[in-house]
Amino acid sequence: MDTAVGRDRFWEMFKGRALLVSELPAGRSRALATAANEIVGRDGASLRTKAEYQTLYDLLVAQVSPALPVKLRLLDEAGCPTAAARAIEDYIGALLGKPEFFGADMYMFHVTGFRPGRRVLTEPVMPAHGARLDVWKTDPADRRRIPALGSGAALFSTQTFALKNSGNRTLRAPKPSWRIILDAGGHGNELAGMIRINLKAMYNDPSQMREALAWRLFGIADIPAPRHTYAKLAFDRSYRGLFSVIEHVDKRFLRDHFGENHRGNLYKAGCRDIGCASLAYRTGPDDDDSGRQYFNPGPAERTYRLKTNKSDPEASTYDDLACFIRTINGIGLPGGEDRFDTDAFRESVDGILNVNAFLRWAAVNMLLGSWDNYYATP
Repeated sequence: MDTAVGRDRFWEMFKGRALLVSELPAGRSRALATAANEIVGRDGASLRTKAEYQTLYDLLVAQVSPALPVKLRLLDEAGCPTAAARAIEDYIGALLGKPEFFGADMYMFHVTGFRPGRRVLTEPVMPAHGARLDVWKTDPADRRRIPALGSGAALFSTQTFALKNSGNRTLRAPKPSWRIILDAGGHGNELAGMIRINLKAMYNDPSQMREALAWRLFGIADIPAPRHTYAKLAFDRSYRGLFSVIEHVDKRFLRDHFGENHRGNLYKAGCRDIGCASLAYRTGPDDDDSGRQYFNPGPAERTYRLKTNKSDPEASTYDDLACFIRTINGIGLPGGEDRFDTDAFRESVDGILNVNAFLRWAAVNMLLGSWDNYYATP
């Protein structure tokens, strides 16, 4: 632990993780966290915004000196932890980040004040004022479908969120999948550092285990893959069943798995404006094979949908995708079809693709019998 902590450093220690007030021991640490929550005006379940953490810092400092020194001392003259240091240890022990969230067996997601009915929400919908989302940890052996009022403090509560249905084949199934969008009303609203929560219905999976086993196997094979757990879902008093909670693949996912190499473009492939995403080489007039060949200008859904860096004019040219496709198709190498069996081809692909990771991914897909990929669909 640092010998002293400033306001900004204090925020960095907790950024992206929720401080669960209910997990704090009774006493000064919990009282200060509760007070910070009340001052900023959030619910009492957790602290998760910069404003809440910086208010907590100010309350800790005020216990030492009303003059608010530049830094909070964590060691006294004898080198022993101060009361502030002991409080920080309590806070660190009550944090909920992605590893802790997906390390739990099951949750209960309860939406009140919003009834979706039979309609399919293809676009995000913000519930009317007064709607609320509460999330609890729950024991899989607990037979209660919906928590009773006063059954314990929720680990997460918010009145600012949006909902939409997700999925392709199961979008209009009797039990649809859901996506919860937490930053719909602005930044700062996160659950364990996440702003998108995917609740997959597993409607076409009688075992209710396929996704859990598959993602676990990808992890064992050291392949960057979403983490997974389970949740029950209810709207008011209507129980909707068991769902698979799958980590959303976004910039935060890239940062968690790729470290300093996380700022590149993330694409989602489908069958849209230029057909299916087969990674086929494309050229236009005058043999132009730049990134502009891989999308049609305009609002149409794109075959290769850019999910990051969309507002960066240099990153959003698709030229990186064009270079990748040009390389794996061996464009510019001599030898016709035989060019794929040359050292030159191998070296060019090794320079742009993590081949070992790709082969591990391919092997796991074959082992799983997964069909929704390049082996069975475009």
